[in-house]
Amino acid sequence: MQKRNVVPTWNYVAVHVPGKVQLVEQPSALLDIVRHYVDHYGSVMPEPWHLDSAEPHFTESLLSAIVGFPIEIESIEGKWKVCQNHSKERRQRVIGGLQNRPGENNAQRAGLLQAMLSGQE
Repeated sequence: MQKRNVVPTWNYVAVHVPGKVQLVEQPSALLDIVRHYVDHYGSVMPEPWHLDSAEPHFTESLLSAIVGFPIEIESIEGKWKVCQNHSKERRQRVIGGLQNRPGENNAQRAGLLQAMLSGQE
């Protein structure tokens, strides 16, 4: 049942990170960046993949499709609108609605709302 005199709303989380961007074009510097991320994020895997296990021509072809850009962060601003001003019952309906929609973003937003709701109980 739709209620009268209400408007739809969207829940979101956004982070703005302005700063000075430097483009990395030197292949060896780009390789260092990629190696760092592969090692860092792959370390949690049961059998981590290592950049050195790939053939050099494969790695070179990957690097030609990657843009590296470190950012000298000047500030970080986060904003979220996740039904925090609505009743518990309405937030539970929103969580249920998001869980029934396809897409990873909907599941993540439902999880965030559920965590916030659980933290307030």
